[in-house]
Amino acid sequence: MATVQQIVDTFRVYADEPDQTFLSDTVMQRIMNVAYQEFRQKVMEADPNILSRRMDIPVAGNSVDLSTIPVT
Repeated sequence: MATVQQIVDTFRVYADEPDQTFLSDTVMQRIMNVAYQEFRQKVMEADPNILSRRMDIPVAGNSVDLSTIPVT
């Protein structure tokens, strides 16, 4: 699995702009944020339940011990 720095470095190669004064770290962070949001959107379009699950949890009283909930 790639690290964040490896992804940034790869993007700099694809952008053909190693000069950090042109593509500053702030600009790179914005670009990576937009790319990640687009990636999440595509994943959610493919499978809306991939990042979340719905569970019915029985409650007795006014509290729930989450350590007893089975992970499925």
